Amino acid sequence: MIDLTWETAGVAADGKRFISMHAKLRNDGKRPVKFQDAKVLVSWLSPQSGQPDPDAKPLHLGAKLLEDDGTLSDPPARILRSGQMRTIAFLIPTLTPGNYIVQLQAVYGGMGLKEGKFERSNDEEVIAIEQHVVNVPGEPLNKKSNDKI
Repeated sequence: MIDLTWETAGVAADGKRFISMHAKLRNDGKRPVKFQDAKVLVSWLSPQSGQPDPDAKPLHLGAKLLEDDGTLSDPPARILRSGQMRTIAFLIPTLTPGNYIVQLQAVYGGMGLKEGKFERSNDEEVIAIEQHVVNVPGEPLNKKSNDKI
């Protein structure tokens, strides 16, 4: 199960908004799963058509892990036992007010437990996708569509 929450976290000097997004991943199954390669795609929606603007380049964000020294690194694969939940935080760069489609994608696969160690099952890996249409509040800026993100 994936649950996305999104909120504006402040306004930049140019009128764009800081965005915070949390992806909660929960294992509702009966056996452990390993998930990896969590990433987010954000695309501005044209106010005229409600569709992704072909002239606006989508924003690609990978999950990051905060290290003790303050640097960011790619997170390792994570294993969730039955009933466990984890949250991944994404700080999305400032966005122009308007509507966006946000898509989270993560790969997961079943795991078995043998002699106290996790082993990958023979099951196929699954690409999990969750999407939301969200609104970044504020007055629209007079910018070209390719400046939206």
